[in-house]
Amino acid sequence: MDVYALMDINTGFKIIRERKKILIASSCLKYKEHILSQFRDHVILLACPERDHINMIGFKLLGIIIRCKPEVINVLTVDGSMHCIALHYVVEEIQKALGESFRRGHFVYSRGEVIEIPKDVVKVSRFLARVKKLFPHSSCSGVRPKGDHEDAK
Repeated sequence: MDVYALMDINTGFKIIRERKKILIASSCLKYKEHILSQFRDHVILLACPERDHINMIGFKLLGIIIRCKPEVINVLTVDGSMHCIALHYVVEEIQKALGESFRRGHFVYSRGEVIEIPKDVVKVSRFLARVKKLFPHSSCSGVRPKGDHEDAK
């Protein structure tokens, strides 16, 4: 399994040009080898938007995409992380800017499992007014975020 720090690699990284599949994963998942191994056919690039500004991460990723031309970019983050969700957003922004240059997928690690998230869910999550319309009652009584975060267990 090839795991690297996104901010430490060259934007023309040969292994990405050869493999054509990238997983952008939350850095805090680096110790969850059983989870990352589900993406063993990808070049796994760890990123931390809490440490590195998302604009730096996005610009680095853009350079990699332009030079290496990956066919697939997947994102795997810890569910509930207010920082890591930006990794999903930056991949969508790059896709929007470049057009349909690569396939992409979104995944979260939650309660010990990897869950695929539809692209539309990622998009709508950026717009709180739209999210509010999904809940008929302003109290959102069915939503209980407390304890949902992986680190809360």
